[in-house]
Amino acid sequence: MYVHIRHRTLATFGVLTMCASLGLSGCGGSSLANTDASTVDASTGADADEPPTDAGAVRDGGAADDAGAAQDAGAPEVKGFAGNYSSPTIVRVGATYHAYFAQQNIGGHHYNTPYATFTEDGNFTFHGDALPHMGAETTPGLTWAPGVARIDATHWVLYYTAHRAGTDMQKCLFRAHSSTPEGPFVDDYDGPLYCQPRPLWAIDAYPVRDAGGAWHLAARVDHSGGINTISIRKLGPKGENFASGSTWLVLTSHSDATVWERPVMENAGIVRLRPPTGKPHWFVFYSGGAWYDNRYSVGYADCGTGLSDGACDKKTVNAPWLATDASVDLYGPGTPTFYRNQAGEMMMSVQAWQYSGGKSNRKNDGQIMRTYQITINDNYRPKATLVRVDLH
Repeated sequence: MYVHIRHRTLATFGVLTMCASLGLSGCGGSSLANTDASTVDASTGADADEPPTDAGAVRDGGAADDAGAAQDAGAPEVKGFAGNYSSPTIVRVGATYHAYFAQQNIGGHHYNTPYATFTEDGNFTFHGDALPHMGAETTPGLTWAPGVARIDATHWVLYYTAHRAGTDMQKCLFRAHSSTPEGPFVDDYDGPLYCQPRPLWAIDAYPVRDAGGAWHLAARVDHSGGINTISIRKLGPKGENFASGSTWLVLTSHSDATVWERPVMENAGIVRLRPPTGKPHWFVFYSGGAWYDNRYSVGYADCGTGLSDGACDKKTVNAPWLATDASVDLYGPGTPTFYRNQAGEMMMSVQAWQYSGGKSNRKNDGQIMRTYQITINDNYRPKATLVRVDLH
C-alpha cells in the first residue's frame, strides 16, 4: 500500500554474517542512480534525463548545525508493490520511475534484484527480476544493495553486493549490464569488480556522475582496525570497470565517538544541494546503527563545493539527522537514495519499518519506503519533508 503525503567499530561480522547466511534483506546497501560526483560534483539520484551540473573544485566549510530536520504531514493511501522496499535505488526516465530492491522472496519465488516501476502518483507495477542470473564467483541467492545508473542512452549498469564463492562470507562489489532499465542485466564478467583484502568488505555500491559526465562509484569500503568508510572511485567510460590509475578516496568514516553510528556505518547516498543563495554543496548521507531494529538512522557529512579532496565535515556527531520518531510512525530509516522528480525537486527515498521493533515485531513483513523532498537553507542545513509512504 502507498500513502501519499504532501508536505559498523564494524558491525560485528558475526551479526552481518548471520544476516547474509539467512538470506535476510536490508543487511546492506542503498544506492542511487544518475547523480553528480567527481571533482566530484555528485548528485546521486538525479533523474536520468538531467544534464550534468557545474562542479566546484574549492571546498567551502558548511556552517555547523544541529541534527533535527524532518517534517511530516498527513496522507491518503493507495496500492503499492507486492514485495518489501529494502535498499531502494531509483532512476527516473521521463515520467517513469525505475526502482530496484535487495534480494527477497515474492509470491514464493526468489528474486536477486526485484524490479518495479511507478508513476508520479505512486502506482507501482512489479516486473520481476532485473538480475535473474548472478555472475562468476558469486554464491547464488545472496545479493545486497543494488545501485543502477544509465551510463549513456543505451548502456545501463547494475552494481550489486554478493558473497564471493569459496570464501568465508567475503562481500565484494559486482556489476551487470543491460541496454534498457528493464534488463535483464547480465553479469558476464570473470569475477567481481572489486574486493577488499580478506576479511574486509566492499559493499553498498552507489553510482555518481560528475559535472563533466564521468561516472564514479561510492561504496562502503572497510579498513583494518574495524573502520567503515564511505569512499568513492572513478569509473571507466562504460562504467563496467574502474578508470585506469584511479584509487579509492575516503569521504567520511565511522567514529567510536559517534555512539549512535554503532555498530556500523554503511549504505550511503551522495547528493548535491543548492541553497536559496550561495554555492551548492555536496553531501554524503549515510546509514548508521543496526538495520534490523529501531536504531537504524541517517547521518550526513558536508563536503563543500567539491569531493575531490575528500575533506567532508561530518555534521551528525552527537545525533543522527533522520531517526526513529514514534510521533510520526518513523522507525529505523536508512539506505538513502536520491533522484529528481518531474518538477526538478530533489527526492530522497529510504527504507524503514512500519511498526516499532524492526525484525523482532512480527507485524513487520519487510521494510516499507518513505520518500522525502530534500532542501537546504543558507546555513547548509538539510531539511526532509515527507511526501510519500509506500506500504506493502
